[in-house]
Amino acid sequence: MGNPAVLSIILTLEDGKNQQFKIPEDQKFDVDGQMVDAWGVRKGMIITATKIVEQPIVETTQRQTLTGEIAPGVPILVAEGSEEALPTTAEPATAPAAAPEAASGLPTWLTWLLVLLVLAVIIWWYLKRKNRSGS
Repeated sequence: MGNPAVLSIILTLEDGKNQQFKIPEDQKFDVDGQMVDAWGVRKGMIITATKIVEQPIVETTQRQTLTGEIAPGVPILVAEGSEEALPTTAEPATAPAAAPEAASGLPTWLTWLLVLLVLAVIIWWYLKRKNRSGS
């Protein structure tokens, strides 16, 4: 079926100003403790109504893709991440105060230490192999 009919009602507010409200056909009002629809409201009645304002929630999904090249013979480190919904605010985004951790969850300094360790092992292996073939 279609949408229910929309009616309007003009109310005099506590500050003395008149304001027109669009209301759904099935809207109920509290008049002296009794719930009545718009057709039951008459001029001069004191009614109690609650205005509910709904605001849409906006969510943004962010995906990040990184690409690069790896040197031959160097082990590959694979990091997995997840998408997270980020709330949208009216304020502009600010830069983080500190450098973020690596994608693997390790601190940046520890990641570099592991890279240096891997390079040291590769150099040690190369030199050991070279010495064997030269002896």
